[in-house]
Order: sequence, then C-alpha cells, then structure tokens
Amino acid sequence: MKYVQLVALALLPSILAVDGLADDTFPGDYDLGGWIRADYGNGDRYDPADGEDTLGISQAALLGTWKYNNLEAVLLLGGTNLTADDNDGDGDFKIKDAFIVWSKIGGTQFRLTAGVQPLFFGLKPNGFPGDRSLQPSLEFGGAGGFAVSQQAGPSILLHYDVNELLTITGGFFDTSSSTATHFERTGLGNIDGSSLDSNYLVQFKLEPTSGETGFFLFAGLAGRYIGSNIDSTKPILDLGVGYKGHKFDFSLEAIQLDQAFTDTADDEIYSIAELTLKPSERVSLYFDYGAAEEKNLETLRAGLKYKISSPLTFVAEYSEDELGSNAESISSADVRLEFSF
Repeated sequence: MKYVQLVALALLPSILAVDGLADDTFPGDYDLGGWIRADYGNGDRYDPADGEDTLGISQAALLGTWKYNNLEAVLLLGGTNLTADDNDGDGDFKIKDAFIVWSKIGGTQFRLTAGVQPLFFGLKPNGFPGDRSLQPSLEFGGAGGFAVSQQAGPSILLHYDVNELLTITGGFFDTSSSTATHFERTGLGNIDGSSLDSNYLVQFKLEPTSGETGFFLFAGLAGRYIGSNIDSTKPILDLGVGYKGHKFDFSLEAIQLDQAFTDTADDEIYSIAELTLKPSERVSLYFDYGAAEEKNLETLRAGLKYKISSPLTFVAEYSEDELGSNAESISSADVRLEFSF
C-alpha cells in the first residue's frame, strides 16, 4: 500500500496539470511545494547499538494548498527514514497535516482552522519547514522534558486578527489517550479518555510584520488532558517576550506546567533564552538555553545556518542535555542539508 501511495504522490503534479482539471475540480489557485531534509548526527545521544550515529531523511514532505476566495485546503504528506529510528529500513509515509482554513468569516477578521493542524503554542514553537534547532529543546521534549507545543493534532481553532501585529487564538484539540490505554497501564478501567472539551488553548501573539523590526510578545493558557490514573485537565501557562532586529533577535520565555505533567512535588517552571545573530543574508547563528527548575534539566543548542542557494540550506549544530544533578550529560553534533521547493 505504501508504494501505491508513493506512486500517486509522484503523479499528483501531472494529474493537476491536465487541461481543464484544475478549473473544474480545483477552482481557484493551487500550489505544490515541499522539502527534503538529509541529516547526519554523531554523539552519545544516539544508541551504541546504532553505532552512536544516525543518517538519513529526517523529513521529506510534499505540501499542497488550494485556495478559493476566502477558503483554503492544506494537505501535507511526509515521511522519515533515519537509521537510528527505523529498524526495518523502510521509513514511514503518511498524512502529516490536513486542514481547512476559512478566512474573513462573514466579512470579519475571524479565521477558522479545522482538521489535523499544527498547534503552535509558545513564543517560538518549532514547526517545519524551518525548525529552530535540529535537536528538540527542553520545551519541545529535549532532555526528557514535556513537549509543550504539539507539532500537529486534531483540533478546531478560531483566530481573530486584531490588526497586522496582534492575533488572538482560541479553540479545542484532542489526543488519542483512551480508557483502554489507561486500563492496560494502571488497571483502572473507570478513567475517562481524552475528549475535545478536556483540551483547550487561548493565546495572544504580537509580532512585527514580515521584514520589520520590533518587540514580539506571547501569552497563552492551555489545558491538557492528563492520562495514567488522573481523570482531569491540568493547565500550562506560557509568557514570553523578545525583540527582533535586522541583524539579531533575542527572547526570554517562562512556562509553568502543573506538577501532574512532570510528576514533581511542585509545579514545574521552564526558563528559555534564545538568541539569533544574522551577520549576513546567507548566514545566521543561534544559541538556545532551557532549564527546568524542579527536575533540574538543561538543554543547550548552538547552531549555524548557511543558505547555499535559494532552495538549499546547510545547518550544523552542537547540542548538550544535562539530565539532572546525578546523571551524565549527553551531546551530539548534527548536520543537515535542506532542499525546499
């Protein structure tokens, strides 16, 4: 079945180019793009059984968008094939994102997005293309931290564009956590599984328009379903501020997670500091630091991005995780070639 999908994906541009099909079947404008990420990593963060390294495609994706008046459909098909993650060597291939965008509802500034879509909660949430770092930082699951911003998930979100700078977003999402899963783990069959009304987010995001400088701000509250033997929704609070210049940007962020997320005696606090330097149009340097107060975890990321040509970018990164006061640190050096089209 996987090979049938691959053939269909390869033929998609030709199918859409047939005379008359775009006008009759896909009214409006449509566009195809995507990217391929070739990665190599070496270090003790990779299992000795894998040779303490990994090689392959961290993400290959084809992105299709179709626009008709104030409606848009987005479909992202992608796969991964890394030696450190794939025992049988055949990778994976599936729908990553698929959602509908309904803009300017009733002539207003409201915008509805529904389907399986990115949930970009946070000041600088990772999201492809253009992930900030090759290895996830603390707030995205690095060093065993809790991933505050989900990459994508089934959700319904309503956005209000107050002006060109400020957007307010609210909505609900769901996870696959189920009663059956809880029963297998705990023997407690009376715990309700995740539902739409047990996962929500509200956020305010202010950022300069493209190419402009200025402050950017984020304030958000998310409630997320807790599995295991806890039948409840627990909060995540996120506050961040930064400044974007022509040659740099710098930001500070604080995230408070209910202790149920991290299984700690008190609520966990993540402190995040991120700096980007842009000495030229082709070169950028980034330095990210994250610390978890209760679990005593730290992540450090230092990387270089070099734009070789319009579609091709080279990225090199050194990363180190401190896994508590009594644990050894783990580190790696990773490189990537990313071709975007």
